[in-house]
Amino acid sequence: MPLITGRGLTQSTDNCFIHTLVDTNGVSRPVALVGEIVRQSSAGRDSPPDCISGFACDGTPFAKGHIIALELGGPDISENIVPQYGMWQGNARGDWRRMEVAISNASPALEQVMVVAIEYDNTVADNYLAQFVTFSSGNKLFHWRDKRIPTRFCVWALPRTWTGASGVSLASYLAANGTGKEAAIDPLITALLGTTGTPGPVPKLVETISAMPAVDREYWRKQMVQAVARSQYGLYAQQKQDAIDAYHRVKSGSGGPTRTARGSRRSPYSRPPDEPLQFHRWLQRNDTLQALADLFKNNTDNCAVGWLAVEMQTFTKNDVTNAMFQ
Repeated sequence: MPLITGRGLTQSTDNCFIHTLVDTNGVSRPVALVGEIVRQSSAGRDSPPDCISGFACDGTPFAKGHIIALELGGPDISENIVPQYGMWQGNARGDWRRMEVAISNASPALEQVMVVAIEYDNTVADNYLAQFVTFSSGNKLFHWRDKRIPTRFCVWALPRTWTGASGVSLASYLAANGTGKEAAIDPLITALLGTTGTPGPVPKLVETISAMPAVDREYWRKQMVQAVARSQYGLYAQQKQDAIDAYHRVKSGSGGPTRTARGSRRSPYSRPPDEPLQFHRWLQRNDTLQALADLFKNNTDNCAVGWLAVEMQTFTKNDVTNAMFQ
């Protein structure tokens, strides 16, 4: 992990310190956090503020993620917000959320301070708009890349008394003034990461984000299934309505039915078609479910754009039901 010298320091209340680094484009990004863990309720909180980096999460697969959660004593300020994949960050099966719960449930005597180190990919071109358009157009499953999206997180929960190699200690960092903290953050992170033969403490989470997490991919696949199912139902309902309208035109004599040589009137509509079913009843039809499953297996009309071949070929009628009603 590269050293993060040249960062600014934001202090929120008396217990949380966030180091930010300004990149070559003048964008401020959080790179390290040291915060006292204060277990508390976050009920009734407002929507999180925007990311300090300026990354706009709305309309993307990302949530405004708190580096240290409000329920762990974190501040509700932009410096504490980075874009994080929404399900990975907020779903009970997401790795980040499981880490937060584990810290919340840990012994307050053993896990008193949370330390986070964050990395980014500085080689990525500015392609936010292109990715936004692709996502909005229906391809939900690609991995987003942006200089403002963290690519690696290391999280520790430690007692205040933790001391590492070369005498680097958490207590000395916490006791330092602003300038002292700026000077102390690099040695602290280095000591926590450990060196050869001198491993640091076991992190609560170490994760490199090089692909859309599985829990997010599962969520957005379901969203794509729902969108296609609703589109197909719209076509079905319109076809049914067209048939009904045609029947009533014939019945009223305005539809121009043909006459046979003997003069009898013959209509292709001997009885009115069924009224369009309710959406949920339509999805209970076996032929409907099979047709939708076949759409994804054949990648017809780009309904499964971004899906892996195995995801398309193994898609079943049950998967349609699961996507729509779970």
